[in-house]
Amino acid sequence: FDAPKGDGVILAQGGTQHGISLSVHGGSLVFFLRSNDDVTRVGLPGPFDGAVQAKASLSRDGKVTLTANGREATAARPGLLKTNPIDGLSVGEDSGPPVGPYEEAAPFQGSIRSLRINLGKK
Repeated sequence: FDAPKGDGVILAQGGTQHGISLSVHGGSLVFFLRSNDDVTRVGLPGPFDGAVQAKASLSRDGKVTLTANGREATAARPGLLKTNPIDGLSVGEDSGPPVGPYEEAAPFQGSIRSLRINLGKK
């Protein structure tokens, strides 16, 4: 994606019960995972300029990883999400109930060049 001038949601699926969100929040690139009242946050401080290549992942052991332009941050959570999110996938916004703890989910102001979702092996 091309870095935006302000905050905004790049991708979101789910809502206030279960879900994931990748966004620019408070000037940082942040990956949120929500399962009931448990919200896991992993972030990389900004600012970001120009083209940004980011990758967010959750492994079976609960390791959450966010990488962008050669930087990496990790966090731990108790395993995978317990259920699939009910609310659909949104790109460039969080169109349903908010996944992240943001009060208002601002639409993404940059350009999303490409997006790939890998669900892994069962």
